[in-house]
Amino acid sequence: MTLPSIVSAQDLDQALSRSPAVVVHFWADWCEPCKQMDIVLAQLAQENPHAAFYRIEAEAQSDLAEKYDVETVPFFVFFKNGAVVDKVEGVNAPELVEKVNLHVKTAQTTPAVKPAPAPPSLNQRIEKLLKSKDVLLFMKGDRDAPQCGFSSRVVSALQETGIPFETFDILSNPEIRQGLKEFSNWPTYPQLYAKGEFIGGCDIIEELHADGELMSTLEDALGGPAPA
Repeated sequence: MTLPSIVSAQDLDQALSRSPAVVVHFWADWCEPCKQMDIVLAQLAQENPHAAFYRIEAEAQSDLAEKYDVETVPFFVFFKNGAVVDKVEGVNAPELVEKVNLHVKTAQTTPAVKPAPAPPSLNQRIEKLLKSKDVLLFMKGDRDAPQCGFSSRVVSALQETGIPFETFDILSNPEIRQGLKEFSNWPTYPQLYAKGEFIGGCDIIEELHADGELMSTLEDALGGPAPA
């Protein structure tokens, strides 16, 4: 039996909405122990048809791996009614079986509850934040102390334009950090906005800067030359 694969965050959301008990195996193609644990998990799936068992390739779905703190494979995440209730790390078949018995079998008698939707105010908070500044860079750290090389390079490019800008430290607010990725449909940081319009990430900003077009792009978004 081959377990079905999750290939996007949307896939996972749909899987969680369909079943009260879900087990996800984060795996890697090069990892032999993952293949061994796949056999164990497939047998458990046959024994628990009321639950859902899936595989996620950790390196191909790095955002999901980061979201669920996957630092090694094999790695198993247990969901009940859409919420994470437990995790198992490494090659530990007895513990995996124990957790399935604990979380999956008990879910058979538990009424399914749809996961709570994301707070409707999150997008509103993001939109308000974007409108609060003419030019706003979401980055790791701030303009005076960037916490990654990509953020530092974008700050330098912006400073050379002479256009005033503000920064928002995504490390200080995990909810905004995750929510903005979905809002912009852009999976990485930094992210640059002008008048609420998404300009781009590091590669795009550096390309605009190298071509001498960053200032004009920002001025177009701002509706004219920005005050010094």
